[in-house]
Amino acid sequence: MRLVDGRPGGRVRLGVPYQSAWLSYVVALVLFVFLTSGNMVRSVRAMDIGPVRTITLPVVQGIDRVSNLLSLNRPADALGSALGREVDDPADQPVDFDASSADRKDATPPLREVTAQVPLEVHVAGDSMGQSLGQLTEAAGVDDPTLDVTYEYKISSGLARPDYYNWPARFAEIAKDVKPEALVMMIGGNDAQELTDAAGNVVARPATAEWDREYRRRVDELFDGLRADNRRLFWVLQPDVASSKHQRSVDAMNAQVRASAKSRPWVTLVDAGALTAGADGGYAEYLTLDDGRRVSCRQSDGVHLTADCAQLVSAAALADIAATWEIGEPAAPAGTPLDLSDGRDASGPGTPTTSGSPAAETNPKRGTGED
Repeated sequence: MRLVDGRPGGRVRLGVPYQSAWLSYVVALVLFVFLTSGNMVRSVRAMDIGPVRTITLPVVQGIDRVSNLLSLNRPADALGSALGREVDDPADQPVDFDASSADRKDATPPLREVTAQVPLEVHVAGDSMGQSLGQLTEAAGVDDPTLDVTYEYKISSGLARPDYYNWPARFAEIAKDVKPEALVMMIGGNDAQELTDAAGNVVARPATAEWDREYRRRVDELFDGLRADNRRLFWVLQPDVASSKHQRSVDAMNAQVRASAKSRPWVTLVDAGALTAGADGGYAEYLTLDDGRRVSCRQSDGVHLTADCAQLVSAAALADIAATWEIGEPAAPAGTPLDLSDGRDASGPGTPTTSGSPAAETNPKRGTGED
């Protein structure tokens, strides 16, 4: 028999008083905020320009300063650095590419012979789409002794917001320190927004002639700056997206990149849109590959490519690189399954398929305006 206050019977209250539970929750939340303050600042800086960002950014920056002072955020920052290759912010500096002054007609002198003893230095850089592209390209090069592939990425980055991440400054560092001979770039998925300067001031609004001119200027600057050292650039055009509103921005970005590359022979365009297109030449959720496999091509956001379709883009970029240096067949042809758990090509080198767009099923939602 249960005794309560010395008497039989009664009810026993178990658990923790709600005041203590709430206090524990608040303490845990505050501790989490301080431990991850760096990630909070990066997330808020990546937000679209507007009142929410304007109000929130000073608050999280103040929290981050306190966390830095007390060294509370060091474990989380170290863990994030150890788990991936997302690059840190480039040092604040003027963009200085040390571009060649040679005439464009002479901007592509003969390339050196690539051998297993002196492999080609390939570097892949970009946003979150560039992450999967870099992983697959590196994996494809593991069994190819003529390629030395490295990669880096910065989520939510692009050319639109140097106040969040300054890719021109970072590419200047890459040209100086990494010295890639072949530079593969996939940037633009986050650029359907206001263009700002490095201080965060808006200089052009989307869907305007000013936006087109400024975006073209930034692409020109990047292409011209990376031209030195007989470097070849392989720019991956943005694939179509599910949202018709976002698609208009994708078309505008690709148009400016195409126009810039047309007069720059050291730039090769990798058409991710054509490689992942449906039967109507546009957005497709599923593709049928040349080997007969039907695969999902898009992630649930209708923007990012799945591993199968990112591999098509990686294989096309490698094929262009191989043709440019005449180094034979790429290590991972389109449709070759990859095991990303160990970063190696599951089947080894093989004969590539044709570089044209595979057969595909069109997305029935195409043109519905779903945003």
